[in-house]
Amino acid sequence: MSPDRPDVGPWAEFWSDAARGGKSTMEGGCLPHHSAALEAAQKTAWHRFAQTMPRSARLLDLATGDGRVLKWMLARRRDLKLTGVDLAPRLPDAPRGTKLRGGIAMEALPFPDDRFHAVTSQFGMEYSELERSAAETARVLRGGGRVALLVHRCDGPILEHNRRRAMAIQ
Repeated sequence: MSPDRPDVGPWAEFWSDAARGGKSTMEGGCLPHHSAALEAAQKTAWHRFAQTMPRSARLLDLATGDGRVLKWMLARRRDLKLTGVDLAPRLPDAPRGTKLRGGIAMEALPFPDDRFHAVTSQFGMEYSELERSAAETARVLRGGGRVALLVHRCDGPILEHNRRRAMAIQ
């Protein structure tokens, strides 16, 4: 684990609290404040990405959290086979029509080579050990597959906020 990557503790607590009905990600989540406009833009981006997938494509979402990216894509494309993984061992219930698996590091994915047509991540990849995560992404991605990432700037205020938050939770 890199020194810049928070350990699983804060994320486990965050998603476990959401699974128990605590403060939901829709009430601010990992951002310092909730923005309906930002969320609408994210949803639109994932709807557009879903439209580019081949029929019945298998897609893996890294650092899936509550599975919202998968939920947004499924709203556009009911035929997609959607799986999300997250380092946190306990996650909220999976959105209907998707599968979520907790306790899985994106640096060590438990899937065979060439399994997925696409790999996505929204605000997760930048918290990983990038070299290992990129290698695992490439390994599980089919030839000609697609990767779509929304990331926080590594030198930006959101990543700094989340690092401080993780230290406070620890």
